Amino acid sequence: MAASLVKGSFIVGAKRTVFGTYGGKLKNVSITELQTIAAKAALASANVKPENVDTVVVGIVGANSSADGIFTSRHVSLKCGIPIEKPALAVNRLCGSGFQSIINGVQDLQTGFAQISLTGGVENMSSYPHAVRGLRWGLPLGSSPVFEDSLWAGLTDTYCNLPMGLTAEKLGAQFKLTREEVDEYALRSQRLWKEAQDAGRFKEELVPVPVKVKRDMVDLMVDEHPKPQTTLETLRKLPTVFKKDGLVTAGTASGICDGAGAVVLASEQALKDHNLKPLARVVAYSVVGVEPSIMGIGPAPAIRAILKATGKSLNDIDLVEINEAFGAQTLSCAKDLGLDINKLNVDGGAIALGHPLAASGSRITAHLVHELRRRKAKFGIGSACIGGGQGIAILNTQSDGALVARHAALHTGIPITAPAYSVNRLCGSGFQSIVNGVQDVESGFAQISLTGGVENMSAYPHVVRGLRWGLPLGSSPVMEDSLWLGLTDTYCNLPMGMTAEKLGAQFNITRDEVDQFALRSQRLWKEAQDAGRFIEELVPVPVKVKREIVNLSVDEHPKPQTTIEGLNKLPTVFKKDGLVTAGSASGICDGAGAVIVASEQAVKDHNLKPLARVVAFSVVGVEPSIMGIGPAPAIRAILKATGKSLNDIDLVEINEAFGAQTLACAKDLGLDLNKLNVDGGAIALGHPLAASGSRITTHLVHELRRRKAKFGIGSACIGGGQGIAIMVEAL
Repeated sequence: MAASLVKGSFIVGAKRTVFGTYGGKLKNVSITELQTIAAKAALASANVKPENVDTVVVGIVGANSSADGIFTSRHVSLKCGIPIEKPALAVNRLCGSGFQSIINGVQDLQTGFAQISLTGGVENMSSYPHAVRGLRWGLPLGSSPVFEDSLWAGLTDTYCNLPMGLTAEKLGAQFKLTREEVDEYALRSQRLWKEAQDAGRFKEELVPVPVKVKRDMVDLMVDEHPKPQTTLETLRKLPTVFKKDGLVTAGTASGICDGAGAVVLASEQALKDHNLKPLARVVAYSVVGVEPSIMGIGPAPAIRAILKATGKSLNDIDLVEINEAFGAQTLSCAKDLGLDINKLNVDGGAIALGHPLAASGSRITAHLVHELRRRKAKFGIGSACIGGGQGIAILNTQSDGALVARHAALHTGIPITAPAYSVNRLCGSGFQSIVNGVQDVESGFAQISLTGGVENMSAYPHVVRGLRWGLPLGSSPVMEDSLWLGLTDTYCNLPMGMTAEKLGAQFNITRDEVDQFALRSQRLWKEAQDAGRFIEELVPVPVKVKREIVNLSVDEHPKPQTTIEGLNKLPTVFKKDGLVTAGSASGICDGAGAVIVASEQAVKDHNLKPLARVVAFSVVGVEPSIMGIGPAPAIRAILKATGKSLNDIDLVEINEAFGAQTLACAKDLGLDLNKLNVDGGAIALGHPLAASGSRITTHLVHELRRRKAKFGIGSACIGGGQGIAIMVEAL
């Protein structure tokens, strides 16, 4: 699938950090710090003031490399001085995440959602932790905790049961590559990097990273991973890793690395309004699916899709970058395309530079933009293969003025050629998936998009950090609860529950009000359940109970036996004489939801019956310490965009992260409670973070139709200080 852009989307800034080798000088620099360094440099180089940025999109694969990694995109936005009210999103298309962040930014511009978008990708692979699974449910007698290397385990695709290296071996055999060819290609990557480094060709894209060496702070100015002293003789002596007499060695594969990149995008209007100088224009982008067992071929069909969409041939393209996941994989793509090798990775690639997964797309784009200008060339394509079987590519022209999504698609029977990716807007992720699906449809990239959200919070592991680099004498591994720590925003140093307490105090909410609202959630769920109002939205899940498989067809979390007396007796969790108790907060839960979005043309072509129309969406930023208020300004933004008032809205869903938070939003909006969460909310149903937006949208659509009502708004607050909302019209 490819999209050739009609409106102008321009790159006005493109920077990257130096890339640190595995366990090197960047290993203790967090992903938030790395991305902030790249982002600030990109904004400064573009002369873009932080207050003029509308959206932030950051690609991250290993969010678990920091305890607060799930907040990275939002924290980067705030640390860059971008206004609190501007939203931030994390995306995960594995090795294509840096490219995907640019695509999302472009879609924000193309749909009018933004005029300037800060995009990027970041990874600290040295800090991927070891995980211990199932520990929170206890250990069987006589067993010991098993440490799982989250980095190593993530390099195998469990759909086809192949490590990434073996997919490259398969491609090498398919294209009849020899060990000699692959070794020669790896040597080329190192040699070209050395020539470019000596000639100063990375200066325009690079930003140094301050690191502590012994007791001094020094600026790391040169990529750590390249090995310019490499010789062909050295490469020939290296043993193969995945297959006897194979092709993949430590010298012909991309390096495990740390680093970040940032690309600033601006619309044509923004260029005029802010007097910005464009470096390049994004002409087209493509994302395709391929057979997972030969995932490395992905760039070839992705590049072909772009050429077809733009009516160009490879003869029209001056420079081509194919991320060098493996030498065998890159050569296979080049052979498949019939690509002139002199156009390919002209200053070296990931074999030399390394491949910090989510950062590589940003690095490639930054380098391509500056190299096109240096050569006075016109067109360049950057591309990457993606584990799980996808390819991604972006075509630029010089301008002088976690695999979950992919596996779910494949298991559903969706064609291998259809792309998939994950988004992370924390508690708003389910809604965000719909927003992205709508943008795919609105921009013409797709006619039908399958969106959704999923979470298994019961399976969040305990992790041990730094284990791969050894333990100091006399110390023991420290287990970190990734679930519990993820519930604190390290930017404002507040657990989510305390942000609700702050809101409650701000809106003079009493404990009795909160307990009554919590009881209402349980009661309304019970009434709706008894009346069968969830039947249309629910799909049972087969689970093993003792030795039998049974279909779980009723939500597990609701407690319909709850009484006001029981709620009144519960102790507060975060603040003495506060508001938040276990009974007035959303439950930690597991679950999934799915929403299919189709264009008007698809409805006609496939004789589909629409349930509702997506009228509008909004994402806003708010003060992180009162993140729970987010739905209120998000709903106001939708009403303003559509020219409607709350009187025109029949049903409103505000995700019940906390009773105090939901009541604060309702009070702030002056919302009639009879319109709010009419069949109960997350206090009763639970809140599997990324699934809640899908659940709310699903329920809203069916409930509007059941009531013969017209307009509904679903919304959620988001840790880090954001709010998201979607308005639908029942049909």
